[in-house]
Amino acid sequence: MPTYARGNLWAHQHDLTCITTNAVTTRAGLVMGAGIAKQAADDHPRLRFLAAHIIRQQPNPRHYGFLPLPNPLAPLALFQTKDHFREPGSLELIQHSLEGLTAYALAHPETRIALPYPGIGMGGLDPATVQPLLQTLPHNVIVWRLR
Repeated sequence: MPTYARGNLWAHQHDLTCITTNAVTTRAGLVMGAGIAKQAADDHPRLRFLAAHIIRQQPNPRHYGFLPLPNPLAPLALFQTKDHFREPGSLELIQHSLEGLTAYALAHPETRIALPYPGIGMGGLDPATVQPLLQTLPHNVIVWRLR
């Protein structure tokens, strides 16, 4: 079972920080114009471009799920919550991403992983709808809510 926390996840130390994202890529990179994705992109100027490049290499770029990023962005991972940034969060995509995150967390039990509560910010989902999906996450995942 994961740990739940409130506050600014960037103010705490983690070994891996998930960034909730969509699947829209352009020449400029992955669209990361709001929420935690924008914060990460503002802090890491090459993130948009490198993330788009990695997403495009996936077997299904519209349904990529959870993707730990390589160096120089290694402390970050993409966590897909929706297909298009204008759409609401998708429980199906969140479940798919959670499966990848769970496998990663179980394979790296000493890794402290931060996950913004998926789908409830720019995704517009009710936390009570998403919460049951989170229950199977391992203990080394910390699910963060801003408030």
